[in-house]
Amino acid sequence: VGVPEVRVTAMLGDTKIQTTGPLMFTDDGLGGPVIFDLSRAIVDSLYQNRQPLALKLDLCPSKDIQQLEAFIIEGCATRPKQEIARVVTELLPLAMTLYVVEQIQPDGRPILAGQLSRDARRELIGLIKEMPLTIKAIRSLADATITRGGVSLDEIEPTTMQSRICPGLFFAGEVMNADGPCGGYNLQIAWSTGALAGKNAAMSCKKT
Repeated sequence: VGVPEVRVTAMLGDTKIQTTGPLMFTDDGLGGPVIFDLSRAIVDSLYQNRQPLALKLDLCPSKDIQQLEAFIIEGCATRPKQEIARVVTELLPLAMTLYVVEQIQPDGRPILAGQLSRDARRELIGLIKEMPLTIKAIRSLADATITRGGVSLDEIEPTTMQSRICPGLFFAGEVMNADGPCGGYNLQIAWSTGALAGKNAAMSCKKT
């Protein structure tokens, strides 16, 4: 299930980590650009501390709480005989809507929009704006889209990609400790450093 825009918030001690973008609920966890960007900030903590990390998902970051409440109230007023899920589907994908609405139906019976109580409405808004989730662990290195770590950038001459420690040795891409957010930056790092390293390695060979 994918949600086009989600704001994800996590706390690492006193530091708030927040990212926004498309999110995917996968068969075993979370994915999508917003999670890839979040992982850049939290992966070290998850790996080192081995402690679950609490997240809050804002499934509708384009509306604040007051705007969201006004939207739901208007939807309930204009379609009182339809199920509340019909109102929420204007904000979220159907599968996500059904899950959220199920959380405010303790007896499992559908709630008509015109019958939505004030408490249930606030519970619904709370789930949409601050859905709680817990991350237990990161995926394995074999499943990684982008890796971190590698040769320190301080040890590389940026104009040639040659090692400052071992002349004649050139580095590029993920062998270096360089990564960026989603949006093509990591591909650009790989292509640019690869071209630069290859060009200068060839020139180095000609000189010898």
